[in-house]
Amino acid sequence: MFLEQNLGTILIVTGFTIKSFMRGETDGPIGAVALGQTIKLMGGEPIYISDGHNCDILKTLTNNEDTIVDFPVTDHHNSESFAQKLLEDLTPSLLVSIERVGFNKNRSYFNRFGESIDSISAKTDYLFMHHQSTIGIGDGGNEIGMGLVPLTFLEEMLPINPSITPTNALIIAGTSNWGSYGLITALSVRQGMNLLPSSDQENQWLRQIVETNGAVDSFTSGSTQTVDGYKPQELNFILNKLHNIVNDSLSSNSEI
Repeated sequence: MFLEQNLGTILIVTGFTIKSFMRGETDGPIGAVALGQTIKLMGGEPIYISDGHNCDILKTLTNNEDTIVDFPVTDHHNSESFAQKLLEDLTPSLLVSIERVGFNKNRSYFNRFGESIDSISAKTDYLFMHHQSTIGIGDGGNEIGMGLVPLTFLEEMLPINPSITPTNALIIAGTSNWGSYGLITALSVRQGMNLLPSSDQENQWLRQIVETNGAVDSFTSGSTQTVDGYKPQELNFILNKLHNIVNDSLSSNSEI
């Protein structure tokens, strides 16, 4: 698998700022930290990249135990220079984007309501434009990685210009957290051990970032313990289904 072949220092880029609240979204960071924990269990080193309030969310989720880089919100020239210097300093083997807004065809950012969010979003696309091993995870069409999907198709699905930033591999899911869990499920099957977080852990993470950081669900338009409108029991249902897939695979292998 692509991630296994590039296990080392892996940059995980996440965080989507909700403009009307100026707070980070509940979707993305949870999946990012779940993947980061998986990478550590496999022997790699995750480093998180985000901006503003989203960095605070990651600090809460990681208990300040992992490296978190605050990518500055600045112009294109300085953003590209910062990205290139970061790649030179960290020499990552792989980049993963999870629910991170991506450039449209004019190298601008828009949310799902068609509002410009250039002034509050770091231009992390430049990291992916200067690295050869990349994965994108998204759910709406305006995230890094969606450049792999034909633009004409995305433009029919979205009222705004979708992201044109590609990645080598792309995972599309109902929520980006679920896309991350799907990747972890595949890694679990291949590694022969269940690497997924428990539903209790997922609930704790969600509660922490809402209560501590005021993380927002853009679908409910508030700081609620939901992800893209899905309540904890609905989120747990999907996660437990993935646990069943892993456990069935492990059971089948043990019988061989």
